[in-house]
Amino acid sequence: MAKDKRDFKTMDLAGIPKVPGRPNLGLTKSSTDYKRLQREQIRIDALNGILTTRSHCMYVLSKPVYFSKAQRENAWIRLAELDGYAPELLKFI
Repeated sequence: MAKDKRDFKTMDLAGIPKVPGRPNLGLTKSSTDYKRLQREQIRIDALNGILTTRSHCMYVLSKPVYFSKAQRENAWIRLAELDGYAPELLKFI
């Protein structure tokens, strides 16, 4: 049998490099899937009212800071603008 050359400290079972801080994703920072998942995580965090901070091209959960209702709506509007939606359409998303 051939020796398994995968390093499980830096790779997942498929041999894909792990992402620091989010090891279960198994995606590189430059991949579009990683960026899509990153955007989805920001959306989920905004929905939950948790403020995230940017660190080394990754959004890492910092101390939980809870938004007021108005701040949460503003965060959703900002996310919609980033995704190319008009804020007026936000209530239908």
